[in-house]
Amino acid sequence: MIPNFELVDAYVDHCIKEIYRDFVEQILVNMSKDDLEYFRKQAMDMLVELMSNKPEIEEVILSILINKLGDGSRKVQQHSIKVLCKLVKNHPEMATVIIHENHMFLQRAGIKPAQKYYSVLFLNKIGSLCGSHSEQVRINLFRVYFYLFKDVM
Repeated sequence: MIPNFELVDAYVDHCIKEIYRDFVEQILVNMSKDDLEYFRKQAMDMLVELMSNKPEIEEVILSILINKLGDGSRKVQQHSIKVLCKLVKNHPEMATVIIHENHMFLQRAGIKPAQKYYSVLFLNKIGSLCGSHSEQVRINLFRVYFYLFKDVM
């Protein structure tokens, strides 16, 4: 039999995780789609901080951040590169996951050349940040680059 205080602790933890998920999925996602660039940038800053400190729902957060590489505003795209580089610097072990997510972004149908440009620009930054430390990062980057080369040909 599980003591009552352990059940209460588990329930409180569950409630906190649900509130955190709701905060990210409802508030920050909507904020990242706001009409004003300022709020989109603030949402990205908050998402990177949350992912750096509490990577609970990293797949959702990472998808939002990578999607901002395809934003309509150049300033937001550049800010997306900046915050993603900050994330890679703080957590170099996530580089392969980020490269994979970026690769999935590049494979979307109807992606514009400017979006590809910022996505590749970010991949180049990952290569310079942690490519010399990890062989897996280099292999993944080469796969993405060869995919892009094949796509161009």
